[in-house]
Amino acid sequence: MEFDGESQVKALSVLLLTQNYPPSTAAGASIHYDILVRSLKKIEGFKRIVVLTEFVKGRPLFSSRNILRINRVLLPKAKKGRSERWGLGMRASVFILNNILLMVFVPILSLLNQIDIIHIHCSFFKIAKSRRLYNRLVHFLLLGLRKFLDVKVVVDVDNLGNIFKRYNKFDKIICGSKNVYNAAIDNGLTREECAYTPFPFEKPVVPNICGAGRQWLKQFQPYVCFVGLITEMKGVYELIDAFQMLSRDLAGYNLVFVGGNLEGTRFLDKLKETKNIHYLGIKPYAETMEIISEAELLVLPSKSEALGRVCLEAISLGTKVLLPPGIPEYYEHCRKFQLNLVEPSEIRLKMYNLLRNSDKACYPFEKHEPLKIAQSVVSVYHEML
Repeated sequence: MEFDGESQVKALSVLLLTQNYPPSTAAGASIHYDILVRSLKKIEGFKRIVVLTEFVKGRPLFSSRNILRINRVLLPKAKKGRSERWGLGMRASVFILNNILLMVFVPILSLLNQIDIIHIHCSFFKIAKSRRLYNRLVHFLLLGLRKFLDVKVVVDVDNLGNIFKRYNKFDKIICGSKNVYNAAIDNGLTREECAYTPFPFEKPVVPNICGAGRQWLKQFQPYVCFVGLITEMKGVYELIDAFQMLSRDLAGYNLVFVGGNLEGTRFLDKLKETKNIHYLGIKPYAETMEIISEAELLVLPSKSEALGRVCLEAISLGTKVLLPPGIPEYYEHCRKFQLNLVEPSEIRLKMYNLLRNSDKACYPFEKHEPLKIAQSVVSVYHEML
């Protein structure tokens, strides 16, 4: 750690660990860290900002510009189709190799860059998205670095699928929503160990595409859309049942799903029950935002959700939304547009009412202003030192 000679402010060096970073995917973590890093760079007092993330084809393994250094050395997770063909062996191999790479690069980068803070996304502690399996190798690696290099460790938690009590060995837990903060407290962490810091948000830019660029969307219009991972916990089956009921009362609409299918053939077979339901697979971020902006309604009937970045994206783009239940931020500001229960009859009734009127949700986006959030994160850093 170094000090500015005039102000005696600590010049920080921080290492950010994220599995997703632009332009790799349209995943929430990728967008989150892109906005966060760009905002941190605008704040004075950093000696170095180092990012450790997955390899992206066409990008250098190591790049440096001013105070920012990006290291794309981790192996990308197996894409769904290839993962299904190669099976558990491939997924296990990628997991093991990435743990080895972390064991090598995290200490090296920490030493070379004189790191004060390691800021790690919670996904590194999970094994195959399980809520029960915990990556002890990463856990003990960070504890070792705390002890021998005297670095502080911040865990960035943006979802509810975490074993929160494991994180009490680290210095601070940054909670990206009130649901996450409440879950951390309910699972034994203290208020001193947790910091409620909303995730940074920028209104997405939809490319100005005309002519043939948007022709492919016209075949589905008017449509309702779901954007996110295709899992049972996201309420996709209840949504399909609700849409089947809706089609009997309000004909002419299509239902479009966008995102990775973790349900496999069960989900695809379910789609075959209704002809006007379409699965578009994983789309690039810009194309996904285009789909949302052209939709009549975005529905996210999740049974467990921290906040749902896609909902904020839809609201900011002027698209109607049907929001998941149990989220304090939406209950406070958008209660009229929030589900009470994830049940087909409830989803069908809310969709029917929203499609029949012109009401749109409003949300106070200033809570997520990027520079304000980055300043809050820096305050968390300084509290630990």
